Amino acid sequence: MRRVLTSWSVIILSAVAFLAIGYSFSIYAPQTGEPILDMIASRADVLARLDAMDADQKAAHFQMTLLPDTLYPIAYALLLAGLAMRAFPEAGWWLAIPAFAAGGIDIIENIVQLMALQGSVGLVGLKAVLTPAKFILFVCSALMVLVCWLLVGTKALRRRMKGT
Repeated sequence: MRRVLTSWSVIILSAVAFLAIGYSFSIYAPQTGEPILDMIASRADVLARLDAMDADQKAAHFQMTLLPDTLYPIAYALLLAGLAMRAFPEAGWWLAIPAFAAGGIDIIENIVQLMALQGSVGLVGLKAVLTPAKFILFVCSALMVLVCWLLVGTKALRRRMKGT
């Protein structure tokens, strides 16, 4: 599994998917209205946004959440985990935990949103925890990947300078 996640082909495919899916949200934006539910954490604000949406906006938001927004966390989790594991194979899975946790939490958040868009708002309060946790773990994972690759680059540069 590690070999697959850290292969450049999987990392590049994940990066392309991450960018393409991210772009697709801009296609849905005019149909869903702003802000999208992914950006709202508080129960009261989510309920207010749902009340402000008409049936067409809810249907478009449902499609966006079900399709691209379910694939998006898979793409970014694979990308960030693969890059972290490739940079430091010995720490491997430990470095991948924040990326996989962010993706998993994002998918759970999507399930809550899909239920809310269909009128079942009983779990909307969970977004107060899920939404910030998703963003915090994503940012931590992205920063960790950046630091990992800066360390790899620094180490390679030092080796190269010693060799000359």
